[in-house]
Amino acid sequence: MLSYELTGVYLNEFRDIPRAIVEALDGRIGRYPRMEEGGPTWVGIWGDSNMPEISSYWHSMLTGRNPDDPTEPKPNKWAVFTQPPAMLRASGNEYVVNPAAENLRFLPPTTTQPY
Repeated sequence: MLSYELTGVYLNEFRDIPRAIVEALDGRIGRYPRMEEGGPTWVGIWGDSNMPEISSYWHSMLTGRNPDDPTEPKPNKWAVFTQPPAMLRASGNEYVVNPAAENLRFLPPTTTQPY
């Protein structure tokens, strides 16, 4: 990544990407187009993923905590958008459809029945 000149980066399933790679990418964004060419109008990293493990680098960053010491707050400029889960645990191993889930109207009726 040392020679990358990026405007932005998209990370799919980011929770599986090691911190060192993310920090290397962060140091390479905003380099294209070059400032003498007018520079970029937007710079950043965005991605999607299931929620990361609570003790992980990603969880700390998503919750504005210091990844080296999660007991310390470390605000950042990250915007986090959380989608409601499709299913909720009712009791034991029984699940029910989450009424707050998105796109329920697009599913076949049999999909929205409790399991």
